[in-house]
Amino acid sequence: MKSARAYTTALPVKIIASGFNAYLISDASAKMVYVCAIIRSGFYNESPDPADHESGINHLFEHVLLNAWHKCHKKQCALFWNNRSAVYNGSTHMQYVEYHITGLDSETADMVDYITQIINNPQFDAKIIEAEKAAVLNELKIIQNNPAHKLYHALYSCVYSDRSGLRNETNIQMQIDNLKRITVADIVEYHRRYYTSENITFFFAGNITKSAVISALTRNMTRGRGRRDNRGCSAVTIDSDKVLIPSFRAIGSSNGSNGSNGKSGKTGNTPTFPIFIENPEAKNTTFTIILPVFQSSSPDIVSTHHFSLFEGIIGVELNLLLRTKNKLVYGVGVQAYSSTNGNMLLITGSCIDKNVIRILNMCLRYMIERRHPEHRVPEKILCAEKGRFAMAEYRQTRTAIQAIAYYQSFFTTYVRMNGTVPLAELNVPFVRPEQMLRNIESASADDMRKMFQNTDVSKAVYGYIGKHKQHQ
Repeated sequence: MKSARAYTTALPVKIIASGFNAYLISDASAKMVYVCAIIRSGFYNESPDPADHESGINHLFEHVLLNAWHKCHKKQCALFWNNRSAVYNGSTHMQYVEYHITGLDSETADMVDYITQIINNPQFDAKIIEAEKAAVLNELKIIQNNPAHKLYHALYSCVYSDRSGLRNETNIQMQIDNLKRITVADIVEYHRRYYTSENITFFFAGNITKSAVISALTRNMTRGRGRRDNRGCSAVTIDSDKVLIPSFRAIGSSNGSNGSNGKSGKTGNTPTFPIFIENPEAKNTTFTIILPVFQSSSPDIVSTHHFSLFEGIIGVELNLLLRTKNKLVYGVGVQAYSSTNGNMLLITGSCIDKNVIRILNMCLRYMIERRHPEHRVPEKILCAEKGRFAMAEYRQTRTAIQAIAYYQSFFTTYVRMNGTVPLAELNVPFVRPEQMLRNIESASADDMRKMFQNTDVSKAVYGYIGKHKQHQ
């Protein structure tokens, strides 16, 4: 029997069968099995034109496909899987959709058949589609009732000003209005257009053999390679020449910062920052800042790991500044997001209403000061953050399912960074965990300084949700 740590030195086996790509980590001793499909189709594919009936179609499609297995006999598949030792779900993202199932190895044959068949030979049913429209409507209403979605929609409408599909990811009302327009024919046509072998990659892990994977792909993947329709397929972009964002100035000051002209906004369709969203029921104020981080070279896995380290350092320093030293927040979250033409940082937190303008100012001022050519990340903070990455890795037991999840995360990162490349042509350089740690260890203070300098604070979008608008 292999030890759990042995998986840190094993890469997934690539399998090509019937024109489809799959990755497998096999372990005969494993008691659980995982099956997943990644589809190159997300919000960026969707046309914003109401006449096309596409805004929100991927989300509905995800719900419909999870119930499109022949063994469910045109009924909800929960009726089948609730009686089995397995859990399934799906999720829709900007640039891909994911379908997955995990269960005991006694369910292997059905789990493999389920995922492979719903992806390529789904059994669509008008009643199921209407039922899932109701489920999606309920989910969208929950999001719509959350005041946070209004702020995110306002911010992302600026970030993705030239990417209608991505901008409409947060346009909940448009998706609700479009639900009633989507027909069975629309669902069938969307599947034909995007669910082709070029756009599909499978992941398998556990007590499953290579021959079993090949057999399943051969049995269920009868459509072969289809023609990919590139309409609406554009990379996620945060382009400084296209994003409608005013130059940043220190909030409440009359003099510009970072080379700006001191204006807080422009006329026309460009909003003035910070954007305020009223929530009469709010007991405190939540805030969000989005900053583009441009890359000076083509994205690679080393720069992606360094970007994750960059995210951690900003989180540590902002929490020291805002919580430890000034007691203005309970905590600040920082999230790094990689995309085709660059990256972006999301800074989020909550505070007492009257402090929000001061906090926004401090966060943006921090990013400006860190862009100074002579600034260096303190070596102690850099080393400590590298150590936290190592701690997270050492805590992993790395079973077959954990290992495939680790490598699948590499795959989806590359999907985001290569926004228009068909999955069949995507060459993902999988990196073992120990190599990932070496990449992290190789990061220098100078690497972090360059990332700060590539963060364009003048293109920041930011806002807050609270009971009252605060004076700047």
